[in-house]
Amino acid sequence: MLTTNTYETAVELLNQTQSNASILQAVRASGGKLNERSMPEMREYMARLGYSMADLDELNVIHVAGTKGKGSTSAFCESILRRCHVVSSGSDGGQTTTRPLKTGLYTSPHILQVRERIRLDGQPLSKAKFTKYFYELWNRFDETQDQVSEGTTSKPPYFRFLTALAFHVFKKEGVDVAIMEVGMGGAYDATNVIRKPIVCAISSLGLDHTAILGKTLPEIAWHKAGIMKAGIPCFTSPQKEDAFKVIEEQALELKASELSISLPSVVEGITLGLAGSHQKLNASLAVSACTTWIHTMQAKKLYTFDSSCIPLLASDDSKQQQQELLPQPFIDGLASTTWIGRAQEYHAAQYPNVTWFLDGAHTPESILVCTEWFEGAVKKYVDHTRTTLIFNCNSTHGRDGPELLKPIAELHLQHNNLFSRVIFTPNDPYRPNTRTLADYTNNMVDADKLLTAQYALQAAWKEFMDTAGSEAVTETFVVSSIEEAVELAAVGGSEEEKTPVLVTGSLYLVGGVLTNLGAECI
Repeated sequence: MLTTNTYETAVELLNQTQSNASILQAVRASGGKLNERSMPEMREYMARLGYSMADLDELNVIHVAGTKGKGSTSAFCESILRRCHVVSSGSDGGQTTTRPLKTGLYTSPHILQVRERIRLDGQPLSKAKFTKYFYELWNRFDETQDQVSEGTTSKPPYFRFLTALAFHVFKKEGVDVAIMEVGMGGAYDATNVIRKPIVCAISSLGLDHTAILGKTLPEIAWHKAGIMKAGIPCFTSPQKEDAFKVIEEQALELKASELSISLPSVVEGITLGLAGSHQKLNASLAVSACTTWIHTMQAKKLYTFDSSCIPLLASDDSKQQQQELLPQPFIDGLASTTWIGRAQEYHAAQYPNVTWFLDGAHTPESILVCTEWFEGAVKKYVDHTRTTLIFNCNSTHGRDGPELLKPIAELHLQHNNLFSRVIFTPNDPYRPNTRTLADYTNNMVDADKLLTAQYALQAAWKEFMDTAGSEAVTETFVVSSIEEAVELAAVGGSEEEKTPVLVTGSLYLVGGVLTNLGAECI
């Protein structure tokens, strides 16, 4: 019986709202038809909380969709705007004061704790505030059950609940800007209840969630482009031709005021806080979104910005160098951006003999980017004989585990059998029947106690090696938990001759490894 209002009990109650695997399968089987009810239902949930669409308009939203890089783009946006200051004059012409913008950031999934999904001024929502605001929503939904429409659940499902919670937190905390990352797709995503964002952004597109969004890039592009709104500008990273054509068509149909491509050259020569050459795409998209956001706020006379924060608006034929266009807060924000679990190099005190390379890549395109990053990062290690891979990929949402594993196998072969050990694990953080974490409960994936998926990945790796004619012996292991994978990967090496370990294929896997390494929620 849950009677105490603690963070832990709040997360346990939240987990009760997760759609189980059978419900998700019904959505997939419907060809997305069940998703068409999502916007009316989300508006109803917000109304039951006492919020109108006009209330959400006041959050001054930057709305970010995409397949690859939408989280990084959102993080860049938040880091930039947190360093921008607004100016206000005292009453009766008194002394002028400045203050930094108060930012709200909503992203998914979480890596360590669910409260990471909602950030204020760059920091995860505290356990105390998460608990307070969670129970305000939970109790309000209980009190308004007489307002539930037929076919709508009395409490919103997991992601919609968290989205409603983010809106509630941002309203109560009085943020100046809310950066909202789409969870899945765009058109039917819970975040798309936003009626009037200030600016929209679409990061690089690729194949993911194909069971729900469609099996082709144009189908997926239609969903992502669904965040565009009448009279609102939208920026996109460079896209493949067939995807961009759909985005253009949607921009016309939805009456977006502008559709522009953000080019990576805009941040050339500028230091980025996130590793990997691909981050230039995400950083330039963030620069475009933040530039438009600031100029729109200024034009609407909602804020007066310190002159040091206002970027110039370059004309299309401008040849000016970016250093002349970007104000210092933008440059500082880009350099200071951090994003846990993405192209991250990590050192843990309990394993001084290991360097952990973590990247939550889970699409064919992002795996290629991950291998490129790891290939460059691991060059500084003279001895690669103990390099280890920890891998998992859930087959949910149409993901193909062996297909994601293939680029890593190719990297392995290109570098004369780079990995001496390959470990396949489910996303369970701890050994079976030992301990659990409410933050890691996932009812949206069928439990696989026989480790069928992991043995299939092991077989796929062997097939890749056999097909390539590789005679080198690489040990492969299937373990039942991330805890066991970490312990196995940490065998060998020394403080002077560290073992490089690549962890990839799933953000949940990356989170589980960091949890076992004692990482803090930051």
